[in-house]
Amino acid sequence: MAENGLSQGTSFKDRKGGLVFFGILQILLGVFSILLLGLSILGVVMTRISGTAAGQAMSLKMMFPSFLMYTVGAVVFIWLGIGSITAKRWARALTLILSMIWLAIGALTFGFEAYLMPKLLSGMQLEGGRMPESGMAVVTFFILGFMFVLFVVLPAAFTLFFRSPHVKATCEQRDPKPRWTDQRPLPVLGLSLMLYAGAASMLFMIAYPALPFLGMLLTGFPLIAYSVTVAAILLYLARSVYNLKTAGWTGALVLSILGYGAGALTFFKMDMIEYYRALGYSDLAISQMRLAELWEIIGTRTIVVPMMIFSLAVWIGYLLYVRRFFPADPQEGSGDTMP
Repeated sequence: MAENGLSQGTSFKDRKGGLVFFGILQILLGVFSILLLGLSILGVVMTRISGTAAGQAMSLKMMFPSFLMYTVGAVVFIWLGIGSITAKRWARALTLILSMIWLAIGALTFGFEAYLMPKLLSGMQLEGGRMPESGMAVVTFFILGFMFVLFVVLPAAFTLFFRSPHVKATCEQRDPKPRWTDQRPLPVLGLSLMLYAGAASMLFMIAYPALPFLGMLLTGFPLIAYSVTVAAILLYLARSVYNLKTAGWTGALVLSILGYGAGALTFFKMDMIEYYRALGYSDLAISQMRLAELWEIIGTRTIVVPMMIFSLAVWIGYLLYVRRFFPADPQEGSGDTMP
């Protein structure tokens, strides 16, 4: 998330037109998220009315993560789009942070889907009849092409534009009042915001009927206690990181390693079919959706474990990069806090 600025006194190219263009694009992405939200809700309603096994397996609670993702995406994109059109400093900073996170996660997701998609389509053919190889190639091309644009091209375009020093200078001239996003380097701000987002995600886990942890399934009060405890820790770390407290950075590093370790242990020890049953899926629905076969496709010797290791390495690398912005003395740090 590092960015280069123009030297003092250097003229810059006004990028107001680009800010308006990308702002409109963000608003359209927000509208697209609203459309997906509506289609998801309609899908749940229609499948439940149909009385099929898939419909019986589907519930509002199970679909809650998707509903939440689309809702948050709509609010964030529209909010940042308006901020970009009006050339606000905070909008540029937050859009740059979001786009770089989007690009990092999107590239990993696209790589995963590019590996998995042909296997999934092949499995679907076994149930629905054979499709000509040319037809398979066309379907795969369009699906992966759409995902490449959504997960790689769009975030890369946002990143390249909003990290431009000319865009930064344009926003500073048109929005001269310093904002809270100016008080910290963007890498520090990004880490703090991700920890805040993690805390919010843990609180939303309370809505789940079950949560896998260390090879077990947490339900009821243990699930609530675990979610609230981890959320409280993440909130403390997020605030500490923003205030440049070294303890916050250290806690984020330790919690990341422990979290990935717990996830790996759960992956190796737990029967995921048991987890899907705990979520409310019927045996018939599980069989029809070929979850067992899907789990074999993405088993330990293929892609999941390497992906976990790679993502952990990238995350630790990011944490080590952010460390340079913290004071050498652990007792030092700014008292400024986020609004």
